[in-house]
Amino acid sequence: MEKKGDGTGSAGYHPLKKKIKICRSPIKLFFYKWPRNFAISLGVEMCIAQPAARFVMLKLHMAIDRRTLPQEQKEHGGKWEELIPEKLQNMQNQISD
Repeated sequence: MEKKGDGTGSAGYHPLKKKIKICRSPIKLFFYKWPRNFAISLGVEMCIAQPAARFVMLKLHMAIDRRTLPQEQKEHGGKWEELIPEKLQNMQNQISD
């Protein structure tokens, strides 16, 4: 004789038919807890996520610039000091046109 609920296909047992209890306390306490949750997420975003993302983007852009700027530097005659301001001036001229 098989035990009921042993998973071997006994009558009345199905592993996916479990009663799910939905807790209403998160809904009830939402307005009570949201300022704390918001402050925590804002603090994490300001102190951890944004600085890390800025650092990653800085390194990414520096790697891209290392690949592209030497070609432009050779075309410009090897003067780095004049290269960047000239690029910015060209970009400003393109925007104003």
